[in-house]
Amino acid sequence: MKKLVVKMVLGCAVLGSFQEVQAQDPLSFKTDFTLGDMGGWPSHRSRAFVADFNNDGLMDMYLNGTSENKGWSSRGVLVKNLGDRQFEGVYDAIFENDTTYNKVYSKDTIWIDKDNNEYELQDSIFDGKVVMDTVVNETFVGMANGLPRTAFGQGSQPIDFNNDGLVDFIILNTGGNDTGTSQGYVLVINKGNWQFEVLEDSLLATIGGLSSNTSGDKFNENTPYGSLVTGDYDKDGFTDVLLCGNGPAGRYTMLLRNVNGDHFEEARVFNPLPFDEEPTKMGLFEETEGGIDPDTGLEVDGEYTEVPTKRPKQMSHGSVVFIDLDGDGWLDIVTTGYCDGRDNMTATGVEQGGNQIRFYHNLQNGEFQDVTNSPSLIEAASQVLDAYGMTKDGTVADVFRAWGCEEGITVAVDFDQDGRTDLMQLGTQGCSNGWGGQRDLKQANCLRNISDGDGFRLEEIPTDITPAAMASCYRFIWVDLNGDDYPDYMTNGWTSKVNPATGEAAGWGRFVDLSDNSTTYNTYFFNDESNEVFGGYLAKSEPSVNNFGDFDNDNNMELLTSDYTGSPDNGRNDQQVISWNNSGVEFTAPNEIGEITATAEKGRVLVKWEASEMNNGNDAMFNVYIQNKETGAMRMVVPANIETGKQLSYAMFGCYVNTGNEDGEASYLFDKLPMGEYIVGVQAVNYAYQATAWNTTEVTVSESDYDGVASQAVARGMQVVVNGDAIVVTSVDDMQVNVYNMQGAEVASGMTNKTIIVNGKGVFVVKAGGKAVKIVK
Repeated sequence: MKKLVVKMVLGCAVLGSFQEVQAQDPLSFKTDFTLGDMGGWPSHRSRAFVADFNNDGLMDMYLNGTSENKGWSSRGVLVKNLGDRQFEGVYDAIFENDTTYNKVYSKDTIWIDKDNNEYELQDSIFDGKVVMDTVVNETFVGMANGLPRTAFGQGSQPIDFNNDGLVDFIILNTGGNDTGTSQGYVLVINKGNWQFEVLEDSLLATIGGLSSNTSGDKFNENTPYGSLVTGDYDKDGFTDVLLCGNGPAGRYTMLLRNVNGDHFEEARVFNPLPFDEEPTKMGLFEETEGGIDPDTGLEVDGEYTEVPTKRPKQMSHGSVVFIDLDGDGWLDIVTTGYCDGRDNMTATGVEQGGNQIRFYHNLQNGEFQDVTNSPSLIEAASQVLDAYGMTKDGTVADVFRAWGCEEGITVAVDFDQDGRTDLMQLGTQGCSNGWGGQRDLKQANCLRNISDGDGFRLEEIPTDITPAAMASCYRFIWVDLNGDDYPDYMTNGWTSKVNPATGEAAGWGRFVDLSDNSTTYNTYFFNDESNEVFGGYLAKSEPSVNNFGDFDNDNNMELLTSDYTGSPDNGRNDQQVISWNNSGVEFTAPNEIGEITATAEKGRVLVKWEASEMNNGNDAMFNVYIQNKETGAMRMVVPANIETGKQLSYAMFGCYVNTGNEDGEASYLFDKLPMGEYIVGVQAVNYAYQATAWNTTEVTVSESDYDGVASQAVARGMQVVVNGDAIVVTSVDDMQVNVYNMQGAEVASGMTNKTIIVNGKGVFVVKAGGKAVKIVK
């Protein structure tokens, strides 16, 4: 395993000034305004969700938002990638028709009293019958393919929720904006054959919603990126969700356990710091009931007990991170954000709110322990505070002062590519929150992971990435654009970094930080709202939203923009733009991994493999799966094609497996496996999402106490797949199926797992085995 940061020469030096870069930088994008036309529903307030929905090797899109060009209507638009830079939009909607009949009156009238303008209308008669006027009112029901209508959707993440090998996703829906929906999280299940289902999860439905101090089109106080991540924290084979935000009930940080691919439940599994070491106990310990102070007559809060709530610290407008800090193969948790304080506690004194960071160690038994007070973390934080001349007191508050972060993003990435996952922060640091001291408000921190057997250890290392507050707004893009195997960053926000083109602090702006090696980045500013290298449309003002994807399979990422011009440009107000990457940069996939071994224990399989390197000589990331040979039940770390190894979407880099140790060998543990014979696969992945083919082996689990879930059909129960007039009701059991219209009349029948023809359009109810599912077609 190489431990040196290798600088890759691209043949042309990348200089700091925009004017100098134009002539030499190999990157070149060409803006194409036809995406909205090909999609068939040009709109704005939309961030494309990019995924290969049908496993054909081509990246498709889900577009949302509002279309002024279509009378301020909205649709959930599926954009199929046809290859050769061509797309086909599917935006067919289902409407319910309400028909009324009104008499048509004759123009001839019988006057009763002309002076008082009184008359009697006469029916219009034709062929001896009264003429009737038919009035049809259409009511939108939903999209024919089941996709939702949402707005914006920044920070949305891929997730194979039910382990069926198809990429599902969670949309962070800002709601409103003529979508007819409220703000919240929307879980979309990919049912195959271009059909989707919004899974109505009772827990998700209670979390979202605008808070009292949030307005307009903002989600989580305008910091959606990083406020939701996915990972299997308990190794039961189903991907879980970690999120934070601000809703009607206040700030929240929550771990949602995926229960057998069927629904979420809140996992209250967090053990707090010792009672006497916790400086902000609010939400972490149960309280007695408050009352009225008899001396003042004022309402007072209750007193804390030492009974833990088992919830993490409740914070908002921050980030949540799944990260294996100690390399034990289990996902730990880091959370950042802003928390509330309290100044009128009687027994425990004043509680200081403000910016915090929390570290939670995975105990491998389904629970976590808050270890933010560990001596190693306090020591590392004190070194940062010394460098900035900030106050320190040798307690957990030092960690908050050093790395508490809001209005930005904290993400997991192996920044120095030594096999251990690090933390990178863009945002506002813990300076004005009362913890004491001062450091630059706008920070870009690299927290290098040097954890060892004594606990979590971090050290802050310098980087040229542009420091920015509000970096988690509309444009956070994070992918290798120039083929050097290091991720590049694109964002906007408030920065104190000097724009070399003007010689002044840039202030609010848009910028790209292009990697030159792991800590050296060259910044490209977009304050003039144009840039010939990256495409002029990336620099438009709010509410333009950006994303990326490789749509022509040349490993060069295209850039996507959804924008509203306010005045027709090329005949459009709504702009959905794809900037084709014509750079021709040569990307090289990682080396294929070496020999892998799989060792079975009771209900467990430990997979080990010889780690491989990327083209720059540093450690790759890895994706791993295990599949039951008899039932087909699948577990996979990141959704990818089981045949080709191609990634099905663009998950956060922290979702992948890193080596986590010093001997060049990587490992991953699958737990809670039922008995059976299994195929295990491992692949290497780089920061442009290029992946090697799967290297596989077989293993037998001969002893286990865990039954598991045999297949998606068992996990989710009855499923209905709609394809035109044909429907198939999938189930593990053969059952009678009956289909009814909304008036209760039976319109079709058949058996599960067989095609049933249902003629007509509208809303239908499908019943089988005592269960009912509503469909639209």
